[in-house]
Amino acid sequence: MNIRYLLAAMCCVFLVACQKNEPEQKTGNQPDSEIVGQLSDFFGGIGAIVETATLQDGSVVMKDDKGNTITKDKDGNITIVTKDGETIYIDNSIKEDKSAPKDKWFHSTWDTNRNEPELADLKEPVPAFIGHLQQLGFNVEQNKIFKDSTVVEQKNNTDYTIHFNYTSASLLTNDTIVKYTYTYSVEYLKITLSPGEIGDGEIRYTLVITGGYAELYERAYHYNSETGQYEYDSEWKIDELERYYVNEEDHSFTLYQGKEYKNIQREIVSGRKYTTWFNYRRLSDTQLAVSNNSASYLLNESTSNNRPLLKAYDLDGHYLKTFELVSL
Repeated sequence: MNIRYLLAAMCCVFLVACQKNEPEQKTGNQPDSEIVGQLSDFFGGIGAIVETATLQDGSVVMKDDKGNTITKDKDGNITIVTKDGETIYIDNSIKEDKSAPKDKWFHSTWDTNRNEPELADLKEPVPAFIGHLQQLGFNVEQNKIFKDSTVVEQKNNTDYTIHFNYTSASLLTNDTIVKYTYTYSVEYLKITLSPGEIGDGEIRYTLVITGGYAELYERAYHYNSETGQYEYDSEWKIDELERYYVNEEDHSFTLYQGKEYKNIQREIVSGRKYTTWFNYRRLSDTQLAVSNNSASYLLNESTSNNRPLLKAYDLDGHYLKTFELVSL
């Protein structure tokens, strides 16, 4: 079935299923202990409250003995900023029902692939031109050259991790700036040509290097019986070295043969973690919906190369990202 039609059908089910997921209006002030008790379902690092302040807009700001700052606004939405700088947002629609039966996704963790630097390496093949020269008898020298190098680069990485509880799920967004230091040995193949002429009869072959280009000519001669020598008639180009500049001083060029990594260091320069909580409901054995007051998504479970995957879509059927199972 076309994914867009499938998602459209699921959206209908999803909207009906989420009618009970309307934000609950909060009235009055809750004791600190009650708020902390509510948070235990979502964040296990809350300590004893040591400071509480009520702001003019009705928000309650609390600090615990573990360095966390907990803010509950007048609508009941909670924001936690941990001592490590991670921000956790739990809006007033999120409910963790521990009496609900454990779904197939219960306690599972899924992660997106990291945006690591591309390490794929393709070596340059020896051009067919070289084989042609060797076949005709031209001398071609080939020598390996190794050069050690170190490269330092920074990349912006964004990783997403989703973890499922009974009826709620957390989505961790981890933005990092990572410094990579690579030490490696680069291998080159130096090819040195020998320009000149091969043959002494009526058909001869000449390798010419001029202006950085190597060209192979076939030349025709005729024998002059009066002089007892071969005399030049004509020539035509039969092959040339493409894409490579030949050094006219030593008639050489080099081919990249790849690199061998000796050391790779990964250092996190800076980072920001942001966790948002969602409610989730099963739509089928392979479909589930996640939502909070701000956003709603559909997740489609599949398998690729024996790896369980969750593909995320918005409610219009647009693909967003793929999560891979990390643990159950």
